Amino acid sequence: MKNNVLALTSALLIGSALAPATFAADMAAPAAPAVAPTTNYWSGMYIGGVLGGGWETTDTNSGVGTLFIPGPAVPPQMFQTTSGSGFIGGIEGGSNYQFGKLVVGWEGDILWGNIKGSSATAFTGFAGAPTSALLRVDTPWTATVASRVGIAHERWLAYGKAGVAYEHTDFTASASSAAPLLFGATGSNNRTGWMVGGGLEWAIWGNWTVKGEYDYLDFGNRSVALNGSTTFIAPPSVPTVVTTLNSQRISEFKFGINWKFMPNLW
Repeated sequence: MKNNVLALTSALLIGSALAPATFAADMAAPAAPAVAPTTNYWSGMYIGGVLGGGWETTDTNSGVGTLFIPGPAVPPQMFQTTSGSGFIGGIEGGSNYQFGKLVVGWEGDILWGNIKGSSATAFTGFAGAPTSALLRVDTPWTATVASRVGIAHERWLAYGKAGVAYEHTDFTASASSAAPLLFGATGSNNRTGWMVGGGLEWAIWGNWTVKGEYDYLDFGNRSVALNGSTTFIAPPSVPTVVTTLNSQRISEFKFGINWKFMPNLW
């Protein structure tokens, strides 16, 4: 009997000692679920193609022309605005670095096309005769090199960019009047300016992405010499140089597809 009482007492003491620990374990807060890391869709070097459209505005101040004979200059100073548009297409490439949701990198492109337009104006020309003039502006290529900064949401990337812009532009001028007078000249120049832009890109599959983008390119004021000739009542013609001051701006809407071909080298 005495042994039974001792065994029962021991069992009660052991149970009372274990009960608080068991209760504490039951009341412990559940562990927080692990946070899945952000998938890195964007780090790496890429190359791709671009198609779209370009729109340009060129404000021209034509200075007084120089004739290599005595007499008045042709044409006199005049102002005109030329608007143009056309399709563009080319290649681009760059590199991205993704840090969580932040994506930074650089991108360069070169685009060819037929952004061109013409404008007409009228003025009082040689010998007081009414004169009509035509100016044609043609930009066959542009290029940019820019830094990019964006925010990624899984497969989507919204970004902005800013950098340097380059272009080549050809100018063709002509004039005629009842004097009679015929004038024709051409000129061209390469320009450097600045650009800003932005867009939205989507990682569609594997290492492939597609994007839509708008860029604004500003090339400031540049002087261009137009070299040609002026024919008065009859041949021969007279060599003529007209200096123009051009302010040019271009807007580009682009759609592109890129292939990430390797990780960054550093």
